[in-house]
Amino acid sequence: MNFKTVITVAISALVITACSNTNTNTNMDGNPPVSIPKIVNEQQAAPAVQPAEDAGFIGYVVRTDGNRMLVVSPEPRDFSANGGMNHFYEAIWFGNMPADIKLGMKVKVWSDGMINESYPAQGRAERAEVIASVKPEGAALPESEAIQKAISSYAGEGSFPVVTGAKYDPSDAVWTVSVAVTGSDATASIRVFDREHNPDMGGLYSLALDAFMPIDEGLNSGMEYIAVDMSNFEHIDDTDKQQILNTLSKYEVPVREATYEQLRAEEQSSLMKWFALKGILLRVDKVELSEKQMVLEGSKFKSGKGAMGTKVIVEFVNGKWQVAQANGTWIS
Repeated sequence: MNFKTVITVAISALVITACSNTNTNTNMDGNPPVSIPKIVNEQQAAPAVQPAEDAGFIGYVVRTDGNRMLVVSPEPRDFSANGGMNHFYEAIWFGNMPADIKLGMKVKVWSDGMINESYPAQGRAERAEVIASVKPEGAALPESEAIQKAISSYAGEGSFPVVTGAKYDPSDAVWTVSVAVTGSDATASIRVFDREHNPDMGGLYSLALDAFMPIDEGLNSGMEYIAVDMSNFEHIDDTDKQQILNTLSKYEVPVREATYEQLRAEEQSSLMKWFALKGILLRVDKVELSEKQMVLEGSKFKSGKGAMGTKVIVEFVNGKWQVAQANGTWIS
């Protein structure tokens, strides 16, 4: 039986049973990580609805049960002229699906020809391919993973979501996944944060401390090293520390981790009246971190008569962290 026949019968069955169906809210689980199957370009794929048997069926995987996957077309069909629904989304449970295909992926499936007449319809895949997922510049997640997160959190009307598309907003680093329900022209939006709430702390501290350096550049004159007091840093590991030191190495002097007490003890014989260090010491005293902003207050120290307070604001804008403000707060 070809898709044209299946669609017609499925629509008839749906119209008869629609009034007696009860909507339920369902959360959906994703598959474990697997390798990615053969990819085809979306531009090369056929339209979502094709009567020809060999054209394939295009849609998003919105539910999984082992090698059975529910694929739902994102394109509505209008049967209101014949007394049917004006927003009908074709949906087929396909068995024999490749293990590499995961929840949220957009796929093209070819049936082996046997489709049961129900809604969703029931069939067996002869073969299936993944349509290449979009990953906008600056985004951490590709479209398919954002949709997967949205589907997993879905608790809307209907027994399964109808994914109609997804858009990425780089200014907020947020995906918005559009979801519909068959038989209704209403849509809902599910927001998915592109990044988890664990930013690259090594990168953030590197940006902020690098912004210390142009503040009162006179303190940099003749410096023999840059020392960073990391004793107050939170949520960093040795890799983050090395990232910070590597960032500051561009000033072409040795960079190390040290406290004021350590430096003073090492340079005691050379310390003059005003406790002048041979290099400069960067210190962080206070950090406020939110989802899109880091405010860091600290100091840049050369001697008792050569030091400056600093305040740096780093913000997440257009998909990346960048310094928004760097100022001196006091001077001695």
